Amino acid sequence: MSKNNGIFRKRFDFSKIPATIQIPNLIEVQKRSYDRFLQMDRLPSERDDGGLQAVFQSAIITLAG
Repeated sequence: MSKNNGIFRKRFDFSKIPATIQIPNLIEVQKRSYDRFLQMDRLPSERDDGGLQAVFQSAIITLAG
């Protein structure tokens, strides 16, 4: 049910096809993706050459070269 200004409304499902898979928690998926991008759980020397580390490496190489 949805709450709108203190009023609860019943939700109706008019879909013809039943749900066969569970929809993932999209907030959790986004958070994991962001964590992989930042690689904050690793020391700079241990980080993979991907995500934010790759961006910084390419910028440093471009500025130095």
